[in-house]
Amino acid sequence: IAIGGFFFLRLVCPAITAPEVFGVEPDVVLSEKQRDTTKRTRILVTKSLMNLANQVEFGVKEQFMLVMNRFVLGEMENVSAFLDELAVVPPEEEEESLSVVSDLTKEDATRAMHYFMASHVDKMRQPWRNSVFISAGQLEAVREAMSLQRAVFSPNSLVTVSEGSPTATGTGRGSLENKFEMRLGPSLDALKAVLAELGDPPDAPVMARTARSHTVTSKGKEYTSILFEEYMQRNQGRKTDHLAGLFYAKGVSSEKRTVFYYIARRLLPDLNKDTFIYHILKTAQPHFHKEYELVFDCTLFTPQNILEYSWCMKLFKLFPKDARKNLKAMYVLAPNETLKGIPRRIQSINVMKYCKKFVLVANVGDLKRDIPKAEADLPTDTLAVEMDTQCTFSPVTIPSGSLPVTKHKEIVLGLGNNNLHFIYPKDTIFGQTCTRTDVLPFSAVKEVVQAPGKKEEDTILIKHGKGLAIKLSSPSSQQILQGIKAALARQSEDSQLARIQSGPARAFSPSDVAGTLVNMALLNLGSATRKARAAASNLLAQLSIVFNFSSEISLVEAEGLHVPRNNSPLVIRLSESIAKSEQHITIEFVQEVVHVFRAMPEFLKHLCIEYIAPWLRNMGDLLAE
Repeated sequence: IAIGGFFFLRLVCPAITAPEVFGVEPDVVLSEKQRDTTKRTRILVTKSLMNLANQVEFGVKEQFMLVMNRFVLGEMENVSAFLDELAVVPPEEEEESLSVVSDLTKEDATRAMHYFMASHVDKMRQPWRNSVFISAGQLEAVREAMSLQRAVFSPNSLVTVSEGSPTATGTGRGSLENKFEMRLGPSLDALKAVLAELGDPPDAPVMARTARSHTVTSKGKEYTSILFEEYMQRNQGRKTDHLAGLFYAKGVSSEKRTVFYYIARRLLPDLNKDTFIYHILKTAQPHFHKEYELVFDCTLFTPQNILEYSWCMKLFKLFPKDARKNLKAMYVLAPNETLKGIPRRIQSINVMKYCKKFVLVANVGDLKRDIPKAEADLPTDTLAVEMDTQCTFSPVTIPSGSLPVTKHKEIVLGLGNNNLHFIYPKDTIFGQTCTRTDVLPFSAVKEVVQAPGKKEEDTILIKHGKGLAIKLSSPSSQQILQGIKAALARQSEDSQLARIQSGPARAFSPSDVAGTLVNMALLNLGSATRKARAAASNLLAQLSIVFNFSSEISLVEAEGLHVPRNNSPLVIRLSESIAKSEQHITIEFVQEVVHVFRAMPEFLKHLCIEYIAPWLRNMGDLLAE
């Protein structure tokens, strides 16, 4: 509001009220009535602008202006965004030339100053020997210039006039010498006393630049700066191995340029700022002298992963200017709502000043047009999220207010094994039209229900987070509802199985391996997940080979095997066959079943009781022996 008040009150509104004073428009001959009408109109315009800048509506005191409230309310957001952008001071290219001096440079400069002062202090008492003589015309020009600044100028100053000049006075050099001695003599005496205390000056300094440890040069350009050098030396001992997956260089683009990958979701809130910045600079530094490209991976990017403004500014300032110029292309992969909502202060950092190519890409397939090997260079979890979608539903409508405010209401809903994908085919981010994809993991979904009311038969509510809900409307709402419920059931079963397999620690010996793995395979044959059932069948086939089972039922390992879900008779028959032929693993098998039984979901407990029966008969025989 303060910035808006200053900008509009001091700059915009005066120019509107009296444009002829500010040279906004030429003088126009108007009648007195026209002048009054025009002036009144301009004043009302400025009143509207000031209310807009202050974000205040017109009230009852100015009822004739109430009609402008619609305009004020409609433009508040745009003006606020403009003022936010106006409030940010953009980093200047000249920042690197600021006098930021290292301690080593200061020490060298101090020695040089000592040397030169000790060598020339006596000469300072003889200024008249090297006086600069000027002509009368030049003296008059100096007088006029100084009079404009209201400065006192005297011909008896340290500036002397040549002897042939008509303005020369009789004061001569004697008066100048006396004046000089009176004014500067005590200071020079004090300087000589200080130099005497310091002792003999050092040797003549060699005025040459010291070689820098991190300097990279190419074609006459130096890809470094004082700020960069000092920062790298100060943080040289930092360990950054744990950040190798956050920012790294890998592969080349179709233009044969080095490609850097920044995986935004891996920026954790507790990360140290200097460790992060040092890792970025250390990774990028060997490539400063070459053209390069950057991939910004927004997959699963959340507000907790946004870089703070101070981090961005510091990194921007530390990056040498010539190295910045070598950024030739930037690709933003899988843009989402978090990217769209990045604070304008961060957007205002002009990192794209030298980058001529800035592209928002919806998926890895589009990225491969510019970076052919991107699929191999990106993290596997990025690819897993993209390939997670099993089916899509369209049209799906999200009423305004169910998600962060957006102009797009009709979307495509993707249903995957682990995530929900909200796909906006046409959205605008950073001024570009792109496909935006917001991903909601099923692990964050608490409940999905049919919306109450007869008028909302095609509407469902997806409850997630802390009291948040997404409201979806679609002709396929029942299929969406069933699909999400099935996915949540799979998630629950998988998490329970994971707890079973990672249950309490217990003593484990090599003889327990066969019994443990047989139980794991039989248990997962009853899983609700198709892939788990196929993997369990292949595990049993491998066990029969490795441990030389002599079971009546022979299993064959095969890829893409389909094992039906309703397979309890098959599991029981397999268990009976193995129990009959491999009695020596009975104790280990029963111990494993007892160990994990309590953590099993109910439907697996029933199956477990049925397939453990033949092993309990074995226990009776072993006890009898």
